[in-house]
Amino acid sequence: MHKVPPLKIAPDANIAAGQIAKSLDKPLNLGIGTMPGHSYQPINPQIYEAGKSFLVNFLGLESENLTVVAAKGGGSGAISVGIAALRSMGYRPRYGAFSRWDWTGYESFCSAQGLERKYLESNEYDLNEPDAIMFLQTNRNGDGTRMSLEQATEIIELNNQLKRPNFIDLPYFTGSEAEKQLLRLFQTKATEPTIIAWSPTKIFQTFGARPGGVVLILHPNKEHFDDLNWVGGVSARGTTGFDDAVTRELWEAMATDQEILSQKHAHYLQTIKTATDCWRQNAPDWAKSYFNDDNYGGMFRLLPAKVDTQQLMAAQNIVPVLMQSEDEFKVRINLCGIVQPDGKLIPQAEILVAKFFTFLTP
Repeated sequence: MHKVPPLKIAPDANIAAGQIAKSLDKPLNLGIGTMPGHSYQPINPQIYEAGKSFLVNFLGLESENLTVVAAKGGGSGAISVGIAALRSMGYRPRYGAFSRWDWTGYESFCSAQGLERKYLESNEYDLNEPDAIMFLQTNRNGDGTRMSLEQATEIIELNNQLKRPNFIDLPYFTGSEAEKQLLRLFQTKATEPTIIAWSPTKIFQTFGARPGGVVLILHPNKEHFDDLNWVGGVSARGTTGFDDAVTRELWEAMATDQEILSQKHAHYLQTIKTATDCWRQNAPDWAKSYFNDDNYGGMFRLLPAKVDTQQLMAAQNIVPVLMQSEDEFKVRINLCGIVQPDGKLIPQAEILVAKFFTFLTP
């Protein structure tokens, strides 16, 4: 990827003063914050470190050579901060690369960040273009497939060859050893930085509140970390990474309520399983493979459709999302539409699933 020398800036004067103030017993505050009693309170350093430790362990990563940045706005905020971090390190991407079926949000990121688009084939992460960011998903939001270790190895080798950083969008995470091993592969084998844009909004049942996300910058070695670990502070200050109340609540939960978060994550996984089992058991034979164990993709699936499928379903009180790529149509379904907040199926879930498939043909 085209790269320029990163422009390292001086430390933020407000942050530096705030750090000094925290080290003193009773400092006279002559400039930090706003009116007395109303000063902005950033994440407590101890809370930050404890939350960081939980997250790194949760994802199965090694703690060395990591820069971790809090971000507003869940995974979307994390992606924005992640792109800013790459720019801060001197990378100058020209393209954003993704499948048309992956996630419609990538279109918005390209427009907002001034990136041209390169469309990948579904199931593929193979693009011999040095100046592209490939938005990687370990559990693919569009077709539901999981990234394999073999596929990850090929991606890393290609990006190493092109001197292109890796960019992982991580809104879904089961915590399986296979997924942890996959992330560690990027941490240990990549010779360029890896950005992980992590979202808690679905896996910790916090979608309604939409708290902060987190950007993890995996530096390829200690020398890179020592030279560029300042990028986290610059990216945070210059983007959505300047935390707010709900972001601090997330970090405090990761620091002090780890058992509760683990329970919420387990409830999320069980809810996904309950919903997926119902869809698989009541789907026609041609559609059952969309709901098997190798076809995870979080809570969403894409199924073949026609231009009028959404309208016909809406007449029967069924509402999926209709997506289009050129002349092809698919409906995106949220599997959990048939599940109640307590994780149990809604009444007549089996009948409704069977009815849904009457509008589709393979």
